[in-house]
Amino acid sequence: MKTTCTYLYAIVMLWLCNACAVFEKLPNVQFRGPTLEGVQAAADLQQVKIDLGLRFLFTNPYKKPIIVPEHVFVLKLNGQALPGQLQRQQSFEVPAEGARLVNYTYSFDLSPAGVLNSLNVLGKDNLLEFKAEVDIDLKDLGLKIPTALGKIPLRKHKLEFTYSDTIRLPLLPVIEPAGSPGRIRFLGQMEHFDLEPVKNAMTPFVDLLLDARFNSNLTDPFVNLLLLTNVDVPDPTPTQPLRTKKINLGDHMVQQFLAPVNPQFPLLWQSFKEKMSPGNVNIMDHSIQLFLEPLNTQAPAYWNGFKEQWAQFKAQPLTFQFPGPRVTGLEVEIPFRIYNPNAFSIHSPAIFGAADEGARRPFSFRAAPLQGSQVVPANARRDMRVLFTLDWGQLGQGLTGLMQGHTFQPRLSGRTSIDLGYGLMNLEIDLPLSLQGLIQQ
Repeated sequence: MKTTCTYLYAIVMLWLCNACAVFEKLPNVQFRGPTLEGVQAAADLQQVKIDLGLRFLFTNPYKKPIIVPEHVFVLKLNGQALPGQLQRQQSFEVPAEGARLVNYTYSFDLSPAGVLNSLNVLGKDNLLEFKAEVDIDLKDLGLKIPTALGKIPLRKHKLEFTYSDTIRLPLLPVIEPAGSPGRIRFLGQMEHFDLEPVKNAMTPFVDLLLDARFNSNLTDPFVNLLLLTNVDVPDPTPTQPLRTKKINLGDHMVQQFLAPVNPQFPLLWQSFKEKMSPGNVNIMDHSIQLFLEPLNTQAPAYWNGFKEQWAQFKAQPLTFQFPGPRVTGLEVEIPFRIYNPNAFSIHSPAIFGAADEGARRPFSFRAAPLQGSQVVPANARRDMRVLFTLDWGQLGQGLTGLMQGHTFQPRLSGRTSIDLGYGLMNLEIDLPLSLQGLIQQ
């Protein structure tokens, strides 16, 4: 009995060893890491896509090539199946006793109106899950699995492989207007034009005109006599029949001789006295109200505006700068602000470049943060600026040649960097240019 058991045990172990030897030689697949294959963006930035590649290494231990048929793979984000059609991998061949690296690619649409917008996955890190199954046909390889009663052919082998990790799906930074104005500055030495002597010469006269006040001595002598002369007129009472009183000559004449003719004469006379002897008032204010306001109701407002402008004119230095022959170029600074809408930090874009023609550098530009770090934290803003410098003194023909339409052929070189949440990607710029002047010949 003991001998029989030992014999059966040996047969079972032999079968298991043969079977294991077969299974050890079966095709297998191993994950070899992800790749970010590209960032594609339309010119209007309304269509933005990133291509994610998952690399798997298929190994063939046999002396004949095997065909991995077309199959489906499934992708999920945070447990949600990605919308759209099923993803398919085309059929491919794994060489005999060799391996083949296959990239499973999926294009993530980051556009504001893309299919991912409804999943609430943009602008954050998400859990990505990948799963694929494929049946490999081994019938032509002549593989057989030992059994207790013999061997049976191995016809199918299922490869099942998965992958999971986080994936970052960024939103594009938003460009916003800055809180400060731009700036234009001439390079070189400006010319000066000083009008201070002219201002100093005219200031006393204008001030006198604006500040002069009305004086009774300014009234015409005849009108002054009419306004100020008093006469004695009878003012009898029952007890004093010969009593008199002093009264203004003009008032007396209006009351005694003109009022009986027209009741409006006393009012007209009172208006005349106020016009001819208004009291201690500003002469120009009085003249504007007396003569110009009846013609144009806006005259007092215009006059007050002139006085305010004159006060500002006196307080400011009247020295002008203007570009002359010693100005060699122009510098333009344009501030802007970048907003990071993502739940992770990014680097602000930067670009540096210049156009060189031999030893001369007529044009340069750069875009970078105004100050501080280039990192833009999550949901934060960073002040930026673009700076353009045109130095026509460095042009071979100078500004005159540029105005006459001469061409110059610089080489545009520099560097630009961009970050969409995967770290800075630097691009070198090196382009030949041919630029035409302002006036065609």
